[in-house]
Amino acid sequence: MCHALDPKSITTYREYITALNELDELMLCDPDTPAGQRFDELVALIDAYEQSREPTVVREANTEAA
Repeated sequence: MCHALDPKSITTYREYITALNELDELMLCDPDTPAGQRFDELVALIDAYEQSREPTVVREANTEAA
């Protein structure tokens, strides 16, 4: 099955938007089909792209007793 987006990773904003659009089309597909597998693939690619682009905010736990 050929897709407009078939990278091993998403590296550009354009690829990211393409992946989001394709994911939207696959939202209601059966998980046990090629479309469902593609959905899972896209979720992983999108998640990896978002994790690499968004800074992670780490907050220190409040150590004072209340």
